[in-house]
Amino acid sequence: MKNKSHQPSEEQIRNVITLYSSGQIKSALNEVETLIQGYPNEAFLHNLNGICYSYLGKLNNAVASYKKALNLKPNYAEAFNNLGIAYQNLNQLDKAQKNYKKALVIKSNYAEAYNNLGNALQQLGRLEEAINNYEKAFAINTNYTTAFNNLVTALDALDKPNSAIKSYKKIINIKPDNADAHNNLGNALQKLGQLEEAINSYEKALAIKPDFPEAHNNRGFTRQELEQQGPLLKKWIGKSIERKKIEEFLKLVKPINTNHNLIRVGGETDGGYLIPNDIENIYACFSPGVSDNTNFENDLTRKGIKCFLADYSVEKPPINNAFFDFEKKYLGDKNDDIYITLESWVKSKAANHNEFILQMDIEGSEYPVIASTPIEILNKFRILVIEFHRLDSLFDIRKFNSIDLVFKKLLKNFDVVHIHPNNCNKPTEYEGIVIPPYMEFTFIRKDRVAKKNNQISFPHKLDRPNIASFNDYPLPKCWY
Repeated sequence: MKNKSHQPSEEQIRNVITLYSSGQIKSALNEVETLIQGYPNEAFLHNLNGICYSYLGKLNNAVASYKKALNLKPNYAEAFNNLGIAYQNLNQLDKAQKNYKKALVIKSNYAEAYNNLGNALQQLGRLEEAINNYEKAFAINTNYTTAFNNLVTALDALDKPNSAIKSYKKIINIKPDNADAHNNLGNALQKLGQLEEAINSYEKALAIKPDFPEAHNNRGFTRQELEQQGPLLKKWIGKSIERKKIEEFLKLVKPINTNHNLIRVGGETDGGYLIPNDIENIYACFSPGVSDNTNFENDLTRKGIKCFLADYSVEKPPINNAFFDFEKKYLGDKNDDIYITLESWVKSKAANHNEFILQMDIEGSEYPVIASTPIEILNKFRILVIEFHRLDSLFDIRKFNSIDLVFKKLLKNFDVVHIHPNNCNKPTEYEGIVIPPYMEFTFIRKDRVAKKNNQISFPHKLDRPNIASFNDYPLPKCWY
């Protein structure tokens, strides 16, 4: 018998939420639908039903459930927001933004709805409007990291340094201790050639967060530019001799096919990489930059490979694994309480061994790390998987030289076997040369290669987007 006069008990609701939170979505959906039979006029249950359907990818069912909730409760801001998300996932962006706006009419301080509206506008290419909404979301919730990261992505896509400066100053005015905002403000100032102001912003970031490797790296680059007493030469390839340098670099790093097929290690999402199927008798993996993702390392341990991990920003790896050895340090070009060099790390953990894998994603610090590591240490590694950051700096002659030297050092004894652009930022294009700012490179030591030929097809069938909700960017043809 339907009970139209009472609400479900707290215990019944808690049971559904527990099932949903533990990943038992189908069970949660079954429980909600059973409750709806008893309480058909409870808008909350229809909204919860829609959330379960959305998680299962049944978006049309989700839309129907959210509409039922809104018929029962027309001022239900959360249901309008959820309906907007469902429409956005159905790529019905006009309907999505209309529902986000309805949520905001009802609930003007709804940070998540502002962020979601920003996402829909960004997908529509209306970047300045998107930025405005991300700023509003952050103003409401100054700890809303997702909104800030989306703001950074939109500002990078807009590629208007003056707009970026204005936006980051707004963020800093709202939250002066946001180290990321100071660092990004420095990047925008640097693009305009305001080098002293950029250094000042990087130093403010470091005063807030002394163990901020990207800000350290950016400050170092900018100091070098300032010492050379000239403005920043962004996109310098107008002259034929300068263009030739980039073309020579691209030829140098072209990926090859070898006698080893590529396999995917680390799962289908971010944290998964393609490596040569040449891992027999690998002694260990060295993996700096743990953060909250150890999919790659965890996968290697299933193959019997011990993993040495390092990251100063976390207290321990996100999962317990008997094959993990964790060091609370950043990988850098010096040894102190916060940093450790690759040479010191290898010698302290496996001094009498060889045949390692290096998996490195350290936010721009890869350049000084590689530059400072002795060749004999690098040669202990059979496979290198390195995410290189700000590769669009190849358009700047001063940074080009630093990046070029790092790659030439690696390529003396290693071959590139795969390149995968990270889709967190759109590629930069200038005069026919296209450079994704962040790319994952896989190398194999040359003595492991018995035969080789040019790789002429991208993306690889095992490639996956780093961010599933963003458009993926295949490797531009000028790279292969």
